[in-house]
Amino acid sequence: MSIPLIEHHTTGRTVRAALVLLGVYLGLLLLWHMLHLYWVFVCVGLMLTLPAAWEFATAKPAGLRLDATTLSWFSGARRADIAVQKVDHIRFDTRLDLSIKVTVVLADKRKLRIPHDSLPPHPTLMDALDDLGVKTTRNHLRWG
Repeated sequence: MSIPLIEHHTTGRTVRAALVLLGVYLGLLLLWHMLHLYWVFVCVGLMLTLPAAWEFATAKPAGLRLDATTLSWFSGARRADIAVQKVDHIRFDTRLDLSIKVTVVLADKRKLRIPHDSLPPHPTLMDALDDLGVKTTRNHLRWG
């Protein structure tokens, strides 16, 4: 086993997620109480936060590891290990919501998407891949 160039681990339970959820819930409560916002709008606002609240509550572990021979990642029960020599290139697509979608394109042209919650900051990942000699491409503002 080689020394990792990147070893990134995270969970859905972060201080930032807690503060955002708390802020949204307090904002909805204030809008309902002070401005007499209809309860239907409050319910819609609460429903929009359910995915983030679920991720916070379950604290699903996720991470990525890159060393000289292997690129591996995990997200909950999903896992993948790929030999770096089988990678043709890795594509970084910026979506309209400004999130980064990372797709591994293998030498046989199969595509594997790395789950977003497994990713380290994309400049760090791109620099480590460049150090290994793995070709990366960057595409801005893609729909899918």
